[in-house]
Amino acid sequence: MKIHTLLMAILATVSMLGIPEGRCPKCGLRYRGWALRNPRHQTCPKCGRGLEIKNSNGTISKGYSPFNGEGYLLNPPGKVTHPDENVHNSHDKDK
Repeated sequence: MKIHTLLMAILATVSMLGIPEGRCPKCGLRYRGWALRNPRHQTCPKCGRGLEIKNSNGTISKGYSPFNGEGYLLNPPGKVTHPDENVHNSHDKDK
């Protein structure tokens, strides 16, 4: 009985410490621990998505993942010229 009471007290203390909890939005796996503060551990090892991390004060942040980064649209000009285009053209004429 004393061991049960001791374990319950330890669990209650740990829950009050505010250990971050992470949940994968894609596969639903849950993670818990201080390592979630490091970007290396904010990615789900099963599917690669960024975890949703809940802190002790209730704030939810999105974890880091290289697979759900921002997209960039590039619109290059129609013709890209080399800065030394005259040098290349002079070599072409010598052939």
